[in-house]
Amino acid sequence: MQAMNGSAGFRSRGRLIGCCMALVLALSAVAFTPVSSAAEPPPIETYLALGDSLAFGYTAQKFNENFPNEAPAYFETGYPNVAAKFLRVAKKGV
Repeated sequence: MQAMNGSAGFRSRGRLIGCCMALVLALSAVAFTPVSSAAEPPPIETYLALGDSLAFGYTAQKFNENFPNEAPAYFETGYPNVAAKFLRVAKKGV
């Protein structure tokens, strides 16, 4: 019976320590919850247009007018740019 007395004290201390650790864990989860529920950034909206010169807005006339410094910004008249302008106007109207 004497061997049981020593292990009974150890068990009660182990339970006490386990309960304290569980309590600390639960409190820390409650304390850090507002940090994890921060506002999400707005989704990134992307319009992908696959194509060639029509999607790019290339025309021989624009190329000849801007030669030799033909920057890509000169050709922003393809159908993706027109669609993007339409979508921006439609989104503002909502």
